[in-house]
Amino acid sequence: MTGRSASHGRVVRLAGGRVSARVHVRPVVVAGVLAVLTLALAVIAIGTGEFPVPPGRVVATLLGGGDPGSAFIIEQLRLPRVACALLAGAALGISGAISRRSRATRSARPTSSASRPGR
Repeated sequence: MTGRSASHGRVVRLAGGRVSARVHVRPVVVAGVLAVLTLALAVIAIGTGEFPVPPGRVVATLLGGGDPGSAFIIEQLRLPRVACALLAGAALGISGAISRRSRATRSARPTSSASRPGR
C-alpha cells in the first residue's frame, strides 16, 4: 500500500467537480459480478421448462428478435415468473438487511435466526 488507509476508498467527481462521492472499489466490483451472474442465471431460468429455449434465442427474443412462438413463451409465460422471483429475492434481502440493522445485537448475525439472546 502507499500509506493510505484501506478504508478511505476513491473519490469520484461528477458534474464538473460540483458533486463528489467516496467509492470503495471492492463492493462495486462484487455488485457488478453478482449482477452479471444474476442476469446469466435469469436467462437460463427463462430458457428452462417443458419447451426448452436455448440461451441465445432467449437473449435474442428479449432484445426484440426471435420467432413468435418463442416470444410468446418467453415474454408471456416465463419472464413474469423470473421477474417475480428476482423481486421477491430482492425484497427478502432488503428486509433482512433492515432487520439486521435495526437489531444491533449479537444474535442478529447472518447465521442466527433468533431476534433476542436466549430465544
